[in-house]
Amino acid sequence: MKKIYYKKFLPTRRVKVTNFKGVSLDGYSKSSKLYSDMGKNVLIDGILVEREEIRPHYHQLLEILRNNPLDIVEVYCPLDICRQRNIIRGDREETQSQEQYDLMAENIKYSTKVDTSIYSPEECAKMIIREL
Repeated sequence: MKKIYYKKFLPTRRVKVTNFKGVSLDGYSKSSKLYSDMGKNVLIDGILVEREEIRPHYHQLLEILRNNPLDIVEVYCPLDICRQRNIIRGDREETQSQEQYDLMAENIKYSTKVDTSIYSPEECAKMIIREL
């Protein structure tokens, strides 16, 4: 059996945010800072959204975590492939990836990038760990 070394880095809990107006994304950054201050590695699975009611989300994240280690990873996939994957999954709208792309902050400074249309999830995880 193949030993997977990166499993210790995987999150044990997932939180899904669907209502931006009802949720303070600022809270994610502040709770992440709290765990980081305790010496914990924090992984946030999400997109840096820029909507009028929460602008400037990306800059708020940078400000809150300015004295903490912070790596932002771009997990990239072309939109046409994302659309195909959404259809196959069946638990997302076909247009979800385009809608999220349209909300993403621009000019994000990434520590590293991976392309899931080229590499498997396992390969991407290894690349991220190697780079960070």
